[in-house]
Amino acid sequence: MSHSFCQIFIHAVWTVKNREPLLRKEVRVELYSHITKRFKEEGIYLISLGGVEDHVHCLFQLPRDRTAAEIMKLIKADSSKW
Repeated sequence: MSHSFCQIFIHAVWTVKNREPLLRKEVRVELYSHITKRFKEEGIYLISLGGVEDHVHCLFQLPRDRTAAEIMKLIKADSSKW
């Protein structure tokens, strides 16, 4: 019996409200640390995380049991509350 293999990578980008340049370098370092920790807690493989003052880029591997929408809702809400 053959086995299937599937890897789906998601490149997500989200912005600060009204694209205001609120993510100064010091803030980004702490925010990225928080987001990385959250991905680990959820068991999601985070490949890369970065961005500039007004937006964040994130590359992660989509797990078989979750949708991209679920993950983005979780991460964006969590980082916003942070």
